[in-house]
Amino acid sequence: MAKCICQQKSDNSSLPVSYPTLQDGGDPVKLFQEHGYFVVRQLLTSEEVESIKSEISAIVAKWYTQWLETGMDGNDWETAANREPAWKEGRWQPASDKPADIELGFRRLYRMTLESQLFDRIAKHEKIVSTVSKLIGNDIKLLQSMALLKPPGASEKMWHQDNGYFRLNPSRIMGVWIALDPANCANGCMHILPQPYTEDGQFYKHAANVDFHIEYGMVDRPNPSDVVPIILNPGDALMFHSHLAHYTPPNNSETRRRSVQFHYASSECQRIKCPKEEGGADHGMYFDCDPECQEQKYYYYKKGETLISGRDFGEGYV
Repeated sequence: MAKCICQQKSDNSSLPVSYPTLQDGGDPVKLFQEHGYFVVRQLLTSEEVESIKSEISAIVAKWYTQWLETGMDGNDWETAANREPAWKEGRWQPASDKPADIELGFRRLYRMTLESQLFDRIAKHEKIVSTVSKLIGNDIKLLQSMALLKPPGASEKMWHQDNGYFRLNPSRIMGVWIALDPANCANGCMHILPQPYTEDGQFYKHAANVDFHIEYGMVDRPNPSDVVPIILNPGDALMFHSHLAHYTPPNNSETRRRSVQFHYASSECQRIKCPKEEGGADHGMYFDCDPECQEQKYYYYKKGETLISGRDFGEGYV
């Protein structure tokens, strides 16, 4: 298989890549409509970035202490610390009880605004919310907050579209992915398939991983020549819509690639019912019902964390 541009170069620091970038006073709607994504340089200050990294370390240390004392993993796909498979399978152990060593065994942390006041404040950051409101309206729910830790040796996150997980209608949903470390091709930066934004969007056929059904992604990989690697510095952000196909390659470096990711949706979004539910309809490629229904394992993606601004429409909505 042909390799994308970042894999063709041994030194990706000088990749000939430029991105649509939101400048002060710029129009995010125009960028969204034309490209489906844009980059915001220095969305967070270096002080904010360091405080988030410290908070991640504290959360991991708390989880590790609980695990040692109780043996409970806590991996219920709700408020969870998700370890690397190698640790779960006994092929890797932390070198010490120091947070920096323990963190090397984690893939991600879920629903962090429910665990941390700092994450809650960052999710409601004025610079983020003011941009999001211009794109999806003033009635905003936070669908999901995550810390993506991508330690050295971490595997790829397969190609996918976010509304393949969320399955909401209308698809007024956007992601905000913020780098905490330099994110480059060697350590697994975001790779995207640019697509102008429309509410209906283009949806690609998805299927669940046979061995690990929560890993749900596109059946066909994009043409490598169409793929754009998003190289970011700490504090930089990628903002993108829920139909934008994206992927992160393995971390083949010796450095971590930590990031935080928030997904926001219009409070008017409603869950698309599974075809097997009462009142459900065939929504084409949103559901993977073969060989067995895995819908319950996706439930946590549809349970909004908190109201960010405006109205909450209550039962039946996010």
